[in-house]
Amino acid sequence: MKRSIKITVVILAAAAVLCLGATAALALRADALNKRLSAVVSGSCTALAESISTTRTSLAKLSARGDDAELRRRIAVSAGTAAEALSHLPLGDEVLQRTMSFFNRVADWSRYASDAKDAAALYAACDTLYSELSAYLMSSPAALTERLLRGEAASPDAPEADIFTMPEADYPRLIYDGPFSDAAKAETMPVTEGLPKADEAAVREAVSALGAPDLLRYVNTEIPYWYVTGRSDGADFTAAFTAAGARLWWADFQYDADCDPTLTDEEAQAEAIRVAARMGYEGLAPVFLQHTERGVLVNLAAVTETGDDTAVCYSDLIKITLCGDGSRLVLFDAGNYLRSHRDRAVDAPKISAEQAAAALPPSAAVHGPGRLAMCPDENKFHGDDVLCYEFVYTDEATGRRCYCYVRADDGQVFDLLIVEDEAVV
Repeated sequence: MKRSIKITVVILAAAAVLCLGATAALALRADALNKRLSAVVSGSCTALAESISTTRTSLAKLSARGDDAELRRRIAVSAGTAAEALSHLPLGDEVLQRTMSFFNRVADWSRYASDAKDAAALYAACDTLYSELSAYLMSSPAALTERLLRGEAASPDAPEADIFTMPEADYPRLIYDGPFSDAAKAETMPVTEGLPKADEAAVREAVSALGAPDLLRYVNTEIPYWYVTGRSDGADFTAAFTAAGARLWWADFQYDADCDPTLTDEEAQAEAIRVAARMGYEGLAPVFLQHTERGVLVNLAAVTETGDDTAVCYSDLIKITLCGDGSRLVLFDAGNYLRSHRDRAVDAPKISAEQAAAALPPSAAVHGPGRLAMCPDENKFHGDDVLCYEFVYTDEATGRRCYCYVRADDGQVFDLLIVEDEAVV
């Protein structure tokens, strides 16, 4: 009996040592991850502050001199640098999300506009950014880094939202990853309201659809979520799941090897719909497709009824990137859908698609009939969507593919977007 007890004690002691070792290894890995994230956040904050200053200086010169191609090129570069810095910062800070939208619009303006009045208005907004946001970023970088890593909401000294409003200007905007893909959204998630709070066990079960998790971390933002890292089918992945209901928010897979681009556009759209359904998102239609360096990007949008017809709702957007042969998921982003999807009462259009087409330029070679689309007003961060007819056409004068949105109530052009890279829908 004593021998049995002794053996049991030895086994338990050995198990305890192994558990302590595993716990220590996980703690070290988590600490290393925090340090890497901290370095990325601190560096991005510094780069963003410098880009704001550079953009501000160039806008001041442009507003004084009038149109200057070199200055507009500098503005495009510095705005792009700002957007790149912002893309490395954690989720959950509305101030930084709105700043991203602001600089995306500045970059587009610098490519297509030349009105000094607009430059002056942009300079005024950027000057406010310089004085308020730069101080917000750099007054205590370490404290800001820690706050962002903890996922806390913007601090009370954050700039007000009105500094992000773009001036009215008649210029097209570029499409990088689909129409309205960076529209600002409310900091709530109607889709998850009323769902139970997910514990670690529920999140692990949800993550199993992606792969095997090795680190789960609860982030207490204004919209709480679970941050996950893991391994799946020859890839390291990171992902976020909502704290309520454990819905997949976003995922990013880094594969050890590429796959051959054999997927047709129709197959990519069908597979993206299947992937979304597997993750619990249904009632979607493809609205944009683009071949990228990482695979095939397919944007899906919710479909809503409008009179006797239906309309795609761009606010309820899910972006999915598949590898070239469709066998693996590369990127998944349901942020817009989660923040915006709800039951909508949409009035029937007041004009026909044929009447709306009269607003298109004479050089437009239209691809197919116009379809109804609910479009977010990106200058109104919590405004209602606008029912439009969407026309995709090639401008025969420039050869560029364009998306034109004509209001379904009065036939006026609501927005004009130019595809940066070729896309097929």
